[in-house]
Amino acid sequence: MTTYHPAFETLSEFPVPEYRSFGVYLRHRATGCEVFHLRSDDEENTFAFCFRTPSPDGTGVAHIVEHSVLCGSERFPVKDAFISLARGTLATFLNALTYPDKTLYPAASTVEADYFNLLDVYGDAVFRPRITPDIFLQEAHHLEYGPDGKLDRKGVVYNEMRGDYSSPDSLIATRTYQTIFSPGHPYHADSGGDPERIPNLTYEAFRSFWEKNYHPSNCRIFLHGSIPTERQLGFLEERFLSGYVRREPDTEIPLQARFTEPVRASFPFPAEEGTEARTTTLVSWLTVPPEESVDNLTLEVLGEVLLGSDGAPLAHALLESGLGEDLSPHSGLDTGLRQALFSAGLRGVERGREPEIENLILRTVESLVREGIPRDLLEAAFHSIEFSSREIRRGGGTYGLRLLSRAIRGWLHGRTPDQTLSFEAPLAELRRRMETEPRYLEERLRTWILENPHRAAVTVYPDPALAETQRAKHRAALDALEGSLSEAQKEEIRRTAAGLRESQESGEGREARDTIPLLRRSDIPRDIEIIPRESVETAGVSASLHPIFTNGIVYTDFAFPLKDLPEYGLDLLPLLARFVSGAGLSGRSYADVSRELARRAGGFHVLLQASTPAGGTSDSASAWMIFRLKALESRLSSALALVLPLMTEPDFSDRKRLSDLLAELANDMTSAIIPSGSSFASSRAAALFSRAQGIEERWRGLSQFLALAELRSDSGIDALADRLSGLLRSIVVRQGLRVNLTADPEAMQPAVRAVESALALIPGGSVQGYSLGNPGEDSAPRAFPPSRYEAWSLPTQVGFSAVSLRASAIGTPGFAHEQALGHLLSTGFLWDEIRVKGGAYGASAWTDGSESTFSFSSYRDPAPNASLEAYRGALESVAGDGPAPDILERAVVGAAGRDLRPMMPEEKGFIDFKRELFRVTDEMRRKKREDLLGLTRNDLRDAARRLLAGWKERTEVLISHGDDIELMKRTHPELSVRQLQL
Repeated sequence: MTTYHPAFETLSEFPVPEYRSFGVYLRHRATGCEVFHLRSDDEENTFAFCFRTPSPDGTGVAHIVEHSVLCGSERFPVKDAFISLARGTLATFLNALTYPDKTLYPAASTVEADYFNLLDVYGDAVFRPRITPDIFLQEAHHLEYGPDGKLDRKGVVYNEMRGDYSSPDSLIATRTYQTIFSPGHPYHADSGGDPERIPNLTYEAFRSFWEKNYHPSNCRIFLHGSIPTERQLGFLEERFLSGYVRREPDTEIPLQARFTEPVRASFPFPAEEGTEARTTTLVSWLTVPPEESVDNLTLEVLGEVLLGSDGAPLAHALLESGLGEDLSPHSGLDTGLRQALFSAGLRGVERGREPEIENLILRTVESLVREGIPRDLLEAAFHSIEFSSREIRRGGGTYGLRLLSRAIRGWLHGRTPDQTLSFEAPLAELRRRMETEPRYLEERLRTWILENPHRAAVTVYPDPALAETQRAKHRAALDALEGSLSEAQKEEIRRTAAGLRESQESGEGREARDTIPLLRRSDIPRDIEIIPRESVETAGVSASLHPIFTNGIVYTDFAFPLKDLPEYGLDLLPLLARFVSGAGLSGRSYADVSRELARRAGGFHVLLQASTPAGGTSDSASAWMIFRLKALESRLSSALALVLPLMTEPDFSDRKRLSDLLAELANDMTSAIIPSGSSFASSRAAALFSRAQGIEERWRGLSQFLALAELRSDSGIDALADRLSGLLRSIVVRQGLRVNLTADPEAMQPAVRAVESALALIPGGSVQGYSLGNPGEDSAPRAFPPSRYEAWSLPTQVGFSAVSLRASAIGTPGFAHEQALGHLLSTGFLWDEIRVKGGAYGASAWTDGSESTFSFSSYRDPAPNASLEAYRGALESVAGDGPAPDILERAVVGAAGRDLRPMMPEEKGFIDFKRELFRVTDEMRRKKREDLLGLTRNDLRDAARRLLAGWKERTEVLISHGDDIELMKRTHPELSVRQLQL
């Protein structure tokens, strides 16, 4: 064994060929802290401090500690280390994440000095945080008297979770854990925090939780990338681990005792009248520990067999049953727990039919066990898993974090990290077992699902009275509390709140700011990354080729311009996109096509994109419908042979499938509104400023939500199918088509030949319709044009706000300056005023150079009207003298960081293709980098003044409950108000 550092014992070292890496597994001799470094050539280096943090109750203590440790530490005594880093880092990922049994602190950067800065601040934060009483009050909960003189409760996590408990898709996951795990088990308690229980958490319990769990003996440190192991270990020892002695952490997650019979439970969620069909039922099984690598892989295969596509047996049975509208998004395998869960269920269920869903699932599984799993399903399942393992993608974080998510499954529970990371050895063993025992998978299905009594059927259903009941209960509890207080106790609440506010408002001195390691603009490369592109013509069609390493995968895009369509077609395009990727073909059902697609391809979907071309006017929209296919090099031709008929001749005669996909799309939109309320608000606010943003809002915003509701209420499915068919025929033609290919250099020419053959299936010519620039020719469904001041009523305990105004265009110096201004405000004024003082979960500002807009938004905000007022104050805070020199430097570095995030192969090819479509040149990008690196204090000041000059032309959007809307009416009597029926 290699000795990498004397303070660490090397436990094992081994190649990991699946991920082109070399694993080094070590243990710190003094504390027992384990370190796993996946060494690779990846320029993006990632680290994560991982603590096992089982929750003792539903007060959300794990979640609150996660927020709080990043609010300053021993060596970095700033008010918020996380946001101080975010202000001036080139980090490609920066976050902290709470799970039911662990808390992770990951970050990543492509710049070595920046990486060690991040590691330094994060390590000091988790091992030596300040976690003062004021931090606890701010992040957890505190009482204060509002402007109306009434007692109120605030807290960042408290408000975040009030929003979370308003979302049925979030709620059913929480309630499933609470039902399938017994009281007293860590998974039974909501690690995020139940809003009704968060106020029970004391400062003493909060601090005790950190002291127990945040010790090196309870820590696992994950490293990924190219920085040498020796250097990283030396840094960890010197900065954090030396001086600690070993503890025996009492944090193990026990195995849940097995139920002897299934259980059922139902829970309400807040909704408006008329939403009885929004009930969701989810049936879940407790299965095996995911650290058993072969069992874990077997579960993955069975999950793909049952639910891997809409044509998979269980998915198909549920979708065709008529018992609900679409699959619950929680259907599938959850391997992030001590014992994996398998779940399946439906949204849009009629109350009282829940037992039928459970019985249908059992009958479907029993049929597979009895008759055997068809070979084509197994081929599709293995292909899907192998493709996922081969593809280089980031997911929601970095590529390194994707690998951590596999390694931590067993590592957290006492196994070595390679046991659940490696893929090839378990796959070989599974295939061997299947050869020696032909019914191996069927018997596992029998044991783990069919004859497994540890099953929970959980239903969440809409209660139109619940939102008001919760508000009344919340108000009554606070009034009762106030009534029980003595005058001295009331005065103590006022003193505590005033002290917290004074702490929040106190300026952060230059001395404290200087403790945070700072990169300089000189650390930012002046050169931009140029993605290789070759422009060719194939079969008479313009094609862009991106020959880059893709690990044997070919990414193919067919982009069709949306120049000549009837105006009503805009609102129908999202449904058309969903239908094409989920349809059948003449003589072949959608289930058959879906299963075959899973065997031949790694994915196929349709994307809609609209933007103002660089240099264009606000009424000149460039809009495209892009068909995206990814497949292994060896299967590209067969995948194209299946996908091209879907693009040209999907089976519109299958009216039930069309109706089901309409319901699925509508349910997806409905489920997204509460979790992504700020995105809907900001999209609506920006829609008035350009034709392209108006189109995007009609595709992805509240206009689409309303259009889908109208389509569902209209019984004319035949007319709808005819409209969609006509639209597709007018779009998918050779004229104007652009092709994009991203593949390994040696695979590019075979890929071009395969695409050239496929293009023969696309009709030539064009179909003339109405110009996108002439709205109103047809109106089915009717359009929902935005207003300058809008409010949308929603049954939620917290709200969302947004403001948009005219800004500078890409290609001008003002664009780079406003990008830096947005970063400065997001990590400064807005963070302090709306998040820290106001208690919202988040607030941000950003610029869109393509559409010449600058926008603000707040997220899960208890006082969204106050945020609407704060946005102007944010600009005014910079419009005076501008920022201090060190803050200016951080703004430049932080704004540049978003452009330096490394892209995965698929991203590179597609982003460059979009730049080409929308006329964004490399020279424009180079000029933006120069403008950013040359940014002065006066540039930022002038940018703020320029935006303030256009303040009267702003748009404002509020999404919240009735009380907030009434408050907004006082400021804007002309307010347009609409109710959202979720």
